[in-house]
Amino acid sequence: MKNIIYLSLLMMAGLFSCIKDEGNYKYEAIRDARVSFETYVVNCFVHDKVKVEPKIQFGGSDTTDFSYEWRIDYDVVSTERVLEFTPEQAKTYACRLALKDNRNGKVYSNTMSVIAATVYQSGFSILYEEGGVSKLGHVNLPTASQDGEYHAYYDLYRAANGEDMGAEPVKLVQHFFWNATNYCKWSELLVIQHGGQGPVELNGDTNEKEVLTREEFVGGNPPENFKLVSAFYPFYMNIVLSEDGKIYTRFFNDPKSMGYHSAAYNNVPVYINKGYKIGKIIETEHQYLKHFLLYDELNGRLIHVRSAYYTTAEEYRELQYTGNYPAGFIPVNNFGDYKLVYGAAYGGAVQGGTKYALILRNGDDWKVETFEIASGALGVITLDAMDKCQTFSGKTEGYVTNKSVFRILRSRTYIFFSGGVNNDELYYFDLSTGKSHHYASLGGRAIVAIHPADGNKELGVGLEDGTFVLFNVEDAVLKAGEPVVLYEQGGFGRIVDVIFKYKFSGRDL
Repeated sequence: MKNIIYLSLLMMAGLFSCIKDEGNYKYEAIRDARVSFETYVVNCFVHDKVKVEPKIQFGGSDTTDFSYEWRIDYDVVSTERVLEFTPEQAKTYACRLALKDNRNGKVYSNTMSVIAATVYQSGFSILYEEGGVSKLGHVNLPTASQDGEYHAYYDLYRAANGEDMGAEPVKLVQHFFWNATNYCKWSELLVIQHGGQGPVELNGDTNEKEVLTREEFVGGNPPENFKLVSAFYPFYMNIVLSEDGKIYTRFFNDPKSMGYHSAAYNNVPVYINKGYKIGKIIETEHQYLKHFLLYDELNGRLIHVRSAYYTTAEEYRELQYTGNYPAGFIPVNNFGDYKLVYGAAYGGAVQGGTKYALILRNGDDWKVETFEIASGALGVITLDAMDKCQTFSGKTEGYVTNKSVFRILRSRTYIFFSGGVNNDELYYFDLSTGKSHHYASLGGRAIVAIHPADGNKELGVGLEDGTFVLFNVEDAVLKAGEPVVLYEQGGFGRIVDVIFKYKFSGRDL
């Protein structure tokens, strides 16, 4: 009974205190803030200042009650409302703004990304010689997201490495490593040169030296008399071609978990039945395809090379057709007296089949023939109603010469080539009609390299006198019959090779 009386008294005392309270407490509505951004991805170049101003709704509260914390890749970089920073690497930066309500400690946040690129990730790479030294140049194309102007850059290897690159330049080869998503954010650039330090792999973002090709063989010992002239980097293997026609490979049994230079080239040449002397590597249209072709000069044939899923070695097969060839078709396993002038893939599909076009010559008799290799084919071609062997009109009409260079537009049916007495005329051959057309004259300046840009609507042309010219080659322009020059820039010494560098993997290279 005493306990009941005691509790009753306590309750009455509490009630009395509540009645006497005349506003000693403030009650405020919960004030939720919100953080957002005008855009959640900002594109920029390395070394450019980036400014990000968030959109903040404070819920009607005094903004002075809040503080800010910006983190980039987990590191605190600013406590200001507006982020200003300068990226130093070509990468994607994860940015997070934390907005703290200092009165109650509640934090509101949101994230966005800054994608920093170097000006060398995409555009035309130019290999040239000046003063007996190999040099690397670059031309940027205007992009809607970053830069609306063309820019030319010179001697980039020295700028990145503080030394000369080498001498006797030959060729450029861009390649990617295929990561777990088959999507690689950076490339490497192989510079083939026969003087100085020899062939060298460069970082595709920075042009810094990664490794010398001679160091990539087993034990760091390249084969005796090895002289690199070409290379190709399909999904599961890499292949290098020596001037003597021998090929050497390295295999990646799990390319999704390995990286650049994680395997060594064998220093013993590949064995192929009947022997061989490889004159050209014919790349596939898409590097996702698990095959490519080799031209064997010794036996006048094409060899189908398959590097398939998780096998232990590449597979070599003499390319064949199991049916009856159409009249006049030159067998792909027996060219006879014909020699391969040019071979290229076109019109293929990722993980599917791809078409091939060959230009073959026997003296003054030049032919063009096409065929297809289906997805998963093992050394066998297919022919459809459109495939045929026809006379190359570029020869019969007197355009082509022994100095001509060729380049196919892979997503279309045109082969561009140089010709004329001074090799200063630009032509194109239409596979669908068999006709050749004149496109442009370069005024006595010899053409040494041709390469289309991404999309195959622009064509970069390198001239021996050190001039780079970019042409518009859209269908409407070709139909009009008058060349359209988009950009022209000199100063590249003696140009040896020009290629278009892709920013990401998975494009037709």
